[in-house]
Amino acid sequence: MKTRVIIVLISLLLMLAGVMVAIQSPSPVAANIVPIDGPSMEAVPQAQARKTRIIAQYGITWTFDTEYEYGQFANGDYWVLGPVTIVRIEPDAVVGYHNLGSGICTGGSTGVSACRAAVSAQYPGYDARCDGATIGTGNCIASYVQNGWEVNPRVAGPHGFQVGCNGGNLDASLVPALPYTSPPTGTVSVVKTIPTGASNPCIKVAAVLTIVTERPPGNGASVFRPPYVGTRKPYHYVADLRTDLLPSYKPVGSPPSLSYIAERFRRLRLDHKEGTIGRALRPADAMNDYQPANSPDIIEAALRFMLDTDEDIMPALIQYVQAGIDKVYTILDGQTWPAGGGHQTAHLLHAAFTATLLDMQEVKDVLKNADFFHASALLFSQTRTGIHLWGQESTEYEYWAYIMHGSGNRSNRDPYRYIDGGKAGADYQLITSQQHKGEVLAAELMPVLKEAWPAADLAYATNYADRWVNHGTWTQPDPCAPYDGNPSNYGRTFGPDPNNPGMCILDPDLAYYNGPTDFACQPGRACGRFPEKHGSSRDGGQYRSAFVAAMWDAYRYASMLTLHAAPADRAIHLRWQVNTTLPPTTTWRVEYYTRTATIYTATNPFSTTRSLVLTQNVYNYQWYTVTLRAMLGSTSFLSDTVRVMPTDRFVYLPVVLKNK
Repeated sequence: MKTRVIIVLISLLLMLAGVMVAIQSPSPVAANIVPIDGPSMEAVPQAQARKTRIIAQYGITWTFDTEYEYGQFANGDYWVLGPVTIVRIEPDAVVGYHNLGSGICTGGSTGVSACRAAVSAQYPGYDARCDGATIGTGNCIASYVQNGWEVNPRVAGPHGFQVGCNGGNLDASLVPALPYTSPPTGTVSVVKTIPTGASNPCIKVAAVLTIVTERPPGNGASVFRPPYVGTRKPYHYVADLRTDLLPSYKPVGSPPSLSYIAERFRRLRLDHKEGTIGRALRPADAMNDYQPANSPDIIEAALRFMLDTDEDIMPALIQYVQAGIDKVYTILDGQTWPAGGGHQTAHLLHAAFTATLLDMQEVKDVLKNADFFHASALLFSQTRTGIHLWGQESTEYEYWAYIMHGSGNRSNRDPYRYIDGGKAGADYQLITSQQHKGEVLAAELMPVLKEAWPAADLAYATNYADRWVNHGTWTQPDPCAPYDGNPSNYGRTFGPDPNNPGMCILDPDLAYYNGPTDFACQPGRACGRFPEKHGSSRDGGQYRSAFVAAMWDAYRYASMLTLHAAPADRAIHLRWQVNTTLPPTTTWRVEYYTRTATIYTATNPFSTTRSLVLTQNVYNYQWYTVTLRAMLGSTSFLSDTVRVMPTDRFVYLPVVLKNK
């Protein structure tokens, strides 16, 4: 009785506000509720069929017309044996839909604005949408949905979850009418949401009920839940997880607990929509609406599974891989996370990790050939110096407009290909750089992941991450004149050179300029747009993980550089091997000393031969400690050390010691 009174009050309030809606609220039925923290499927014999009329999870309740057999998948989400008839899903959906016709959406932003105005006037509180194939065309649709739900949500098109979400694109017709009877064959995913009351994020929690027409293997306990998105609903077996591919590194730093990972990835993560609405629909109880804030959890979890441990990783691994299954099937359904929803970092690692552990060859092939992940979009190699720079493709004017006015895209790349984009070492570069570091580290520590990684993306990210960690922001050398604070001087004292299309106006403090790569600044002067930022923010930025940093320091370069030494008469013969791609500006430095002598150094030229003979200040029968360092400027980013004793006699005792 109390429920009916509340519903009537809601209806009256909405009618007074001019909102004509339908509330999906048939009479409640008495039944036992099955909570998420109920008995585990493993505690019930598989031959014993459990039946219920109500299933509840995360504050969402599905009610059926009669009792049906049900169970749980390995991650704890529920399945029910269909066909079933759902008579109620609580909280009740409130749905309104009106088609205002085709004369309003006249095309482009004008048509969109006209539709919004018409809907606002006739149906206040509704979302407006032009349903044509191109922007601002088709019919003007007024939609209202509270507590919405969908069957088999898709990447393309609008959504039916909630009114008032940032990004809009609501279509109330996607909310099925109740009672809902599932198809007689196949599997469907019923996804229900509860709103936050805000526009971004607009969803507080989401849950999925999977309706099957055949009992899942092992009563569901031995398989992952089928993906919530799309119409492909395969089973992936827990027993098929290739845990043998996981490396076993000695733990360092402060890794996240396995219980934290299991809880963090337990709830449904809606992430199948693109752009602004995709960000708004990310459930607040499961994840952050801003992807860079989700990235540390994704990266840290993958690295945590690579540690040597006596703990049972499976409960956490199952939750992480389940979220990964949802992610890879959104990719197969067309998700590319284009611009409009914020920077989209760490999607690739989660997808590659999942595809690798489940040996999903189709997914690995798709990932291998993808060109839409963050490194491909924000890092580029076609530069003047060979350094991989940060920045998103844009026009010359868009770049300078942000420099001058602070408006527009803050990630625009340098159109002249000398320095990092935007205002160099600021804004989104600081937000995303640590995520590239983490993804690169995971791929290097578990090389089999590279079989599901775009080669170009990995090369870009590796070069950039090494540079960011060891050097920081890149702004030198740069021949371009800086912004002088006066926008009216654009194209005169700074900006594009009208006499040399594609090139900038040169800095007047240059000593000479013979070409794009042959120039120099006057002694004592600082040339370029942001010379003071060169080397700034080294290994810095937001969302930096202390655990990732500890793993990087311990393992990133552990086998990248190997130094070999051979003793000779008053000489030391050195040679070394490099098992990574070095930045093109890398130089080498050798330090060698005895216990009592000062440190002697040797530098280039020997970077191409990767060999050197030390003869100066070298004497027989003394132990020398020799360290080889790969340098970026004054910063060492790779090193290896040996001890060696020069001699003029043939001996059988060791005369070379590694890392002693």
